[in-house]
Amino acid sequence: GSGGRRARQLDEKPSAAAATTPFKAGARTDMVRVLLILLSLYTLPSMALERVESHTDMARIYHQQSVLLTITADDKLDVSALDIRPLFKNFIVGELKFAELSRNGRFFSQWQIPLLPLQPGQQQIPDLTVAGLHSQAIRLQVLEGVPPETVPQVVDVSLDRLELWPGQVALYRLKISQPAGIQIDSVTPPTQEAARIQQIGDDLIGNEIVGGKRIRTLLRTYAISLSQPGRYLLEGPVVQGQRLSTSGNRPFLQQGSQLSVQIEALSLQQPPELISENFTLEAHWQAANGPHKVGDPLLRVITMKAIGNTLDQLPMIELPEFAGVRSYADGQSQSEVVQHGKLVAERTIRQAFIPQQAGTLTFPPLIIRWWNSQSQRLEAAELTIPP
Repeated sequence: GSGGRRARQLDEKPSAAAATTPFKAGARTDMVRVLLILLSLYTLPSMALERVESHTDMARIYHQQSVLLTITADDKLDVSALDIRPLFKNFIVGELKFAELSRNGRFFSQWQIPLLPLQPGQQQIPDLTVAGLHSQAIRLQVLEGVPPETVPQVVDVSLDRLELWPGQVALYRLKISQPAGIQIDSVTPPTQEAARIQQIGDDLIGNEIVGGKRIRTLLRTYAISLSQPGRYLLEGPVVQGQRLSTSGNRPFLQQGSQLSVQIEALSLQQPPELISENFTLEAHWQAANGPHKVGDPLLRVITMKAIGNTLDQLPMIELPEFAGVRSYADGQSQSEVVQHGKLVAERTIRQAFIPQQAGTLTFPPLIIRWWNSQSQRLEAAELTIPP
């Protein structure tokens, strides 16, 4: 029964007959049963979940503006008691904040969730399940256009090119501004299921003067490539932060603009080993000039440098094998940086050769076929080493 019925049972007074009946051996079973009932009532929780309420801090927002959803349950629950999965259909869901509250001797559980609508127009925040009970659904009007200036836009994104060849890299730049009164908590990368996306280098922290005020900025660069022709949409990064106020901080979400990129078809019978703006291949012997002797190591140093490529796109150079020669890889060094607005990948590998018998050691030429994205033609980088 309910807690109210249990309370009435405890307040009831025994009848006169029950009060005057002496204790006998035959009544022992009834007394034990009464004690067990009283014990079970004592150990039950003093309250149970009866109400779940939901509300938002705003009923009308702009498409690039977030709303804060608050769910409150009148019982002490675990954070996992709330099922937020229905929210992902129409909203970007921020980091959930959970708290246990106490008021007038009663416990409450509260969830606060920043939401960013995926589409403008009339939206509805669905009812959510909390330990078997449902919250109210909430209507939300999402307006076209940009939020007023009172809502600072902190996210700016750009691509250095919008048309690419398969496997070619575009530099995606993310800039985050942090004006006074804004705290940035987390930033997600841009997303596209078919794309390979990786951050290049470390974040660059700087300052700008805007409207006579100094604003802290963060610059982050990603390398983005796609392997199949077609048109793709890149979803912008999502920034979560807080608007600081003496009356209480308010969490917010913002997302960078959606960008479109076109991957052109490359009509070649045999795909090249590399697509690059520029590719160079060089080599030299690190050992001193001859004469060379049996048993002395010869160290060949090969350097590859590509503009507009990541390190993992550089071709592999296998170690050649010779009869009567012991050979092994002697390590490598590499770098991947942005120089003058271009991504530059450079790798230097070392190969050691130890002749076991006298004679002439002749190396086969090293040829790498690559597509020049600037001139749009197939080229070959050839490396020939004298015997």
